[in-house]
Amino acid sequence: MTSRDACRLSYAAMVLALTVACTPAAEETAPAAAPAADLTAPADTATGPAAPNSADTLATAPSDPAGAAPAAASAAATPEELASGRAAYSRTCAMCHGAKGEGTPAAAAIASRDTAVIANKVTKGGINPGDRMPPMAPMMAPGEVEAVAKFVAAGFPQ
Repeated sequence: MTSRDACRLSYAAMVLALTVACTPAAEETAPAAAPAADLTAPADTATGPAAPNSADTLATAPSDPAGAAPAAASAAATPEELASGRAAYSRTCAMCHGAKGEGTPAAAAIASRDTAVIANKVTKGGINPGDRMPPMAPMMAPGEVEAVAKFVAAGFPQ
């Protein structure tokens, strides 16, 4: 097996794991609970990141009202950071959140433009009770979490 084949196999396993983790079960029909106000609190350990989906914290973070202007840190993003963020987002986020963060049946739309909120969610995954998003930082190279946060905060530039 070549290293390229090993990489493809590893990527396929990652996609399969994310698909399983982010696909709601047929019996999940109860309305979702409202997200907790404390973004730093760990997810409910009894339910974890595979709990039934609820409103995404990126869309409901109290420190980042929907429609807020992009954070100042996103304006400082270099072209290299935006390119790295675009590539990492396409590889690890778009399958659930959509190419431009518009949301899919697997995950909510991304409304936050606050780089700190985005980086926290990517790093920790499920923050509020009911969040299903797994931590994505382990699947990224060093610096890609910040690059993804800046790319999303900048509004998914081409």
